[in-house]
Amino acid sequence: MKRSRDPIIVRLDLNEHEFANALSGVSPDQARFRPAEDQWTILEWAEHVVTTERLMSHVMAAASELASPRVRPEFEFSIEDPSHYRKRPVLSSVNWRPEGKFLFPGEALDRFYEARDATRQYARVLTEDELRSRSIYHPVAGEISCYECLLALMANAAFGAGEIREIRRVHARSRA
Repeated sequence: MKRSRDPIIVRLDLNEHEFANALSGVSPDQARFRPAEDQWTILEWAEHVVTTERLMSHVMAAASELASPRVRPEFEFSIEDPSHYRKRPVLSSVNWRPEGKFLFPGEALDRFYEARDATRQYARVLTEDELRSRSIYHPVAGEISCYECLLALMANAAFGAGEIREIRRVHARSRA
């Protein structure tokens, strides 16, 4: 029996709203504020999330077929667990580091909506079993299913949203 694909679409939508809410109302000053010399700005975090979403969406479109659906609950939990990212910092590959592509938060958000829409359209045409039956190479996680990739994209956007909210708090304290 095939599983419904609707829950993953609902989760992608909720995650999109979380990221959009984090960027909503960011001023130009906040957007360029660097909390520390070795930390990213809000615009850099947004660029990272957008670039990751775009690239992995293209990679999923060229996924390899697996003989059967791959279900790895422990691995999926580790992808979704936000504390996992705080415990073990993961550096972006050189190709995914921010390059200053966005000048304004609204521009970044527009590109995020475009990238997420492509991801959602890919996920919409496949069942969960079909997503689990396709494999890609992820630069950090190695070989993962497209379902796991969707979880990773949502985790990346959620983590980026958390970083953006934290930068906003630090910015507000620095101006007080």
